[in-house]
Formats: sequence, structure tokens, C-alpha cells
Amino acid sequence: MRLFFVLVNIVFALHLYAADEIIPGVKDPGIETRQKLKEKFLFNYFSLGTTAPIEWFVETRNQNGCKWHFRQQYFSGGAGWDGKKGSWDTVFLHNWNKWVNPEKRKGVWAEKFIEPTIKEGFIPWVTMYNLAQSYPADYKPGPAQACPVNAKNTTTMRAYWEQVKLIMQICDKFKPHPIVLHVEPDEWGHLLLHATSARMDAMSVDVKVGSTGMPEMEGLEDNLRGYSHAWLKLRAMYAPSNVILITNPSAWDQNGSMTAAAWIKVCKDADVLKWDAAVLETGDRDIGCTPGAGKGPPYATVDTTGSHFTNLDEQMRWIAAFTKGTKLPVYFWQVGLGNFYYRSCNQTHGHFCDRIAQGLLEGYPKNPQISKYVKIGCYGFVFSPGQAHQTHCYDYKKDGITNPDPITGNLGHMAKYADDDGGYMRERAGMYYKDPYPILAERKETKKKKEKKERKKREKKKVVKKVAPKPSDEAWKKWSAYLKQRAMVACDAGKRPIFTFSMLKKEVELRKVGDKCELFVPAMKSEMTYDIFKRLKPADGSNLAKAILDKSNAEDNAMLGFFLTCEGKESDAKGYLFKSTEALREEVAGAFK
Repeated sequence: MRLFFVLVNIVFALHLYAADEIIPGVKDPGIETRQKLKEKFLFNYFSLGTTAPIEWFVETRNQNGCKWHFRQQYFSGGAGWDGKKGSWDTVFLHNWNKWVNPEKRKGVWAEKFIEPTIKEGFIPWVTMYNLAQSYPADYKPGPAQACPVNAKNTTTMRAYWEQVKLIMQICDKFKPHPIVLHVEPDEWGHLLLHATSARMDAMSVDVKVGSTGMPEMEGLEDNLRGYSHAWLKLRAMYAPSNVILITNPSAWDQNGSMTAAAWIKVCKDADVLKWDAAVLETGDRDIGCTPGAGKGPPYATVDTTGSHFTNLDEQMRWIAAFTKGTKLPVYFWQVGLGNFYYRSCNQTHGHFCDRIAQGLLEGYPKNPQISKYVKIGCYGFVFSPGQAHQTHCYDYKKDGITNPDPITGNLGHMAKYADDDGGYMRERAGMYYKDPYPILAERKETKKKKEKKERKKREKKKVVKKVAPKPSDEAWKKWSAYLKQRAMVACDAGKRPIFTFSMLKKEVELRKVGDKCELFVPAMKSEMTYDIFKRLKPADGSNLAKAILDKSNAEDNAMLGFFLTCEGKESDAKGYLFKSTEALREEVAGAFK
């Protein structure tokens, strides 16, 4: 028996040794610390993030209650040698590179992004994008062609790994605060599809790692597994406590080379399963971008909230298969910020439309879309533009509050913020963070909800819902037409009937009746157009009928009695029907037989 326990302890000790060895021969001292950070800050609730100045983040938190998880920013510009060996910026290709600055000290710009982000309580999301812009291809003729050329240039990749080392050293200064390093969006796919011997084969990718001569890279393979190991090793050496590494398995060709099964194999072969999460994209344009403004995203139709996938169901299946096969949680990044809610979005530069934000956040928590994503392993959305002309969540265009005439499909709400999206993102995120969707955290019930639940248990009474009587089609058409005619007369006379509108659950002021009614919502200080008579509900009928009622008019009383009966409020209807005529009472009664 004693021998058995000795063997068990040996096996357990070997397991612990293997667990902190991130790659063969390299220990990672930060595994346990990072796991706690992920559970506390990243995986606790479904996360939202975006790209904006820190002042906007602070304003929306203080004014709108947006407790953002992530503040995102590209770190780009390319790697290469400038021909002046030993010069201060020798690992950077471009003078405009955002890492550099007039002070001629590497990484100052990076620190100036990370420091205020952490100081204000947000998580920096750093998108590292340097391969395609590096020497010698320099993004020409495009990233798909440039990236494989640069990756197999030994000199360039030595400079590239010096950059990675630098960002790790910068991040380590801010421990214990978590910092997300999102590594090379698109370029994993570009490298794999241009592999020297086989597409989507991690071992066939020619990317220089061990052969660069950089001491830290010694012994690592010159392929995609070596590339993955290099990121893991540099983190373990220089920023083990707080860097969260996220890979980017793009899926532009999800039904061809880039199936979920293909990416699962790549992640296993390249040891990406030891990374922290994966990122998918929905396209780097709002759906409304026109050919003249840039490449539009390949969505299925203008009404979809999907992405490169044919539809949401297919997207969900891909994600579910990927997360199940890799055990990596997934985030969506570079999600379009446009909407069809505010007039501000009218398909012009800076104000394009999209449906993803509305599909995810509108009507939350009754809207189940977030829960569907969480169930398949998606942990958050980062809304960020891929191009300058796209919709931004802040006033990037510097054109102030814009409320042009609503385009077709736009709901026509008046914006009260200068944000280029009309303020949709700040408002809906603020609503979301009142009750964020839990992943690892348990949803806490208020004391009032608990008491109500216990009271229902004690009562144990079945509530039978009363079914309202249904009128004949002829009667409904007649009284609906009469209601519209009476409402039109009231508006033409300068009256503005105020009634509770069931769709908003708020009082609205009827200003005009025509093809579409013009409504004003006092509580929201906004105008809207909506044909209430085309989709008239009994509650709206009785509320409006009461607002325009002429108590001395027999038909008005009969009209209100009719709509109250449609609501199932027969007792209320009796008083008004009594004030009409016997013939009208019989007519209303006959409508429900």
C-alpha cells in the first residue's frame, strides 16, 4: 500500500513538473497567476470592448454606466533594419510606426496607451499586426502575399522577435494587471494557405524562428509550431504574470480549407492549445460600406447579423466545433459598430449601418443572443473599425450630433450624442452592464426577486390566463378605420393626443396621421415614424380611443367599448357602450359571436 502512494506521489510530481513546462525545456512560472486573472477579469462575465480615446471610455462609464472590459488598439508598423546598425529604432521598419516617438525611446507610445487604460480600470487589448507590413514586402501587393515573403526573411524575423520581446517587457511593467496580446489577425491564415508543401499544415509553414540567431529563439523550429512556441517562450521569460495570449484562426474559407476541423488540427500541431483564447472576425467593414468607400463584408444578406459565414446557424456550428476541439474560448473582434436605429447612420463615410450590435444587444436580457454565444464557448465581442471611413463609437468624424432624414430600413430615432453611431454603443453597453451575462460568475438575485420566488412557491396556485374575445374581421376593420379617421381629425384640428404605446411601454404624442404616423416620445425626447394602424393592437386601440374620445359622441363610446372588449376588459367596456345607442351596443356584441 505504501508503495502505491509513493508511485501516486511520483506521478503527481511529474504532472506538476510537466504542467509548468510551457514548451520542452522551458518552464512557465505564471500559469497559476494568469489563470486567476482570467477567471477574475476575462471569463467572469460576457465581455464587451471597443476602440476609442480614454476620455470617451471614462465619459461613457461615468455617464452611461459602461463598465467596459477591453480597450483595443493596433500596435503595427512592421519590423526590419534601417541600414544604420545600432541606431535607436533599428528593429522598426517605418518612421510612422506607432511604437516610436520624437523622444527616440522604444515603446513609449505603447506605454502611453497601456498606462491610462489600466489606470482607469479597463483591460488593454493590444492587436499586434506587424508581419505583413515588415521588410522586404512592406504590405505589397497585399497582406496575403507580403506576409509569407517577410516571414521567411531571417533578418526581418530577428527584428520581429525583438519587437515581441519589447512588448513583453513593457507589459511586465504593469503587472499584476492583465494585458491581452492579440497576435497577427489574418496572418495565421495567410501563412497556412501559402505553406510551401501543403495548405493548412503548421509544419509546412516557412517562418524563421530558431535560425534568426536571437539567443531566446535557439532550438525552436522554423515553422508555425516554432512561431507559436516563440510567443509562449518570450512570455514565460519576460511577462509570465499578466500577458494573455490570443491567437486568430481566421475563417474566410470556412467551407473549404478553413473548416473548424482543419483549424483544430493546426492548433494541436502548433501547440496553440497552450494559448489562452482565440479570436474570430465578422469582416473589417460595416455591412453598409459601399464599393466606393471600401470593401464591404461578405455577409449573406443585408438583414443578417452573421459574418463570413453563410448565416448565424452555420457560424454557431463552426464556433461550437472549434471550441469543443481546442477547449479555447472564442472572442469576436473588429465587429462593425453601425446600426439601423439612429438617423446618424445613413450609409455615408463614418456613419455606415450594420446589424450586429443590434442583433447582440437590443432588448437584452430578453434578447437571448448573448446566451447562445456563451453556450458554444464565445466569451465576448470587441467592437472596432478596421478602416478609418467606418462607423466609430465616438465622434471620430468631428461632425457633432447628426440626424439626417432616415434612410430606408432605419428606425429613425433621433440621436442626442455626437458619437458617429448616434450613441447606440454607449447606450446599449450601459444597459448591458446593469446586469452582465455571467459565464463563471453566478447571476445574483436581488432580495426582492428571492422573496417573490418564495411567495410563489408558498401559494402554489395555478393562474389561468383569461383569453380575450376575438372580434370578426369585418368589425375589426370597421372600428380600426373609424379610429384612424377620428385620430386624423384630431391631429388636423391641432390636437396632439397622448396615449400609452404598447411597443415602447411609454406615453407618446400623436402629431400626424398619414401613410405613417408621426410620434413624439416625451420620456426619450425623440421623434419616430411608425404606422400604428397597420399593426394595431387592442391595447393601443383602446388607449388611443380614450385619448380622442368625445364623451357626447355615441360612435366614439362604442369604439372605445369595442377595443376594451378586444382587450378582455368587458367590465370596463360596459360603461362606454351604455353611453352609445342600442343599435351600436348590439353591433359591438355581435362582433364577438
